[in-house]
Amino acid sequence: MKKLIILALLLMITFPVAASEEAVTDYYAHSIAEKYRNLCEYEKAREVHDYLIRNVQYDFTKNAYKSYGALVEGRAVCQGYALAYREVLLHLGVKCNVLIGTTSQGLHAWNLVTVNGTGYFIDVTFDDKDDGKIYYDWFMLTQIKDHYAIFTLY
Repeated sequence: MKKLIILALLLMITFPVAASEEAVTDYYAHSIAEKYRNLCEYEKAREVHDYLIRNVQYDFTKNAYKSYGALVEGRAVCQGYALAYREVLLHLGVKCNVLIGTTSQGLHAWNLVTVNGTGYFIDVTFDDKDDGKIYYDWFMLTQIKDHYAIFTLY
């Protein structure tokens, strides 16, 4: 952890803010991905889902809409969760898109992943109830209720 903090500080001094955030986010995503590198695609998708639920709290902060907020600061809104999920899965070679749309609760972001050639919807935010438990109500769905995509970010 000490090395990570030193690296983050060096990056912030050396590069403009946007570049340092991107580099630090990439470093965190890579570090998380390394734990799951030898798993099958399904296990990678599940473990990253679980990691985010264990380590991110739903919260509106300065970086809440970025993967940086979720991966580095541990605080994000739906878009931060979805971008972080994508970022880590890309390091694991799992295809992942971020969908932006609406639910009955308003604007929302979630993911579409490809596991073993099949597309599945995953909503990490809705599975994170911030109660210390991991839920799979919105994990690996072939159809997703109450989610209406407007566009795909990636």
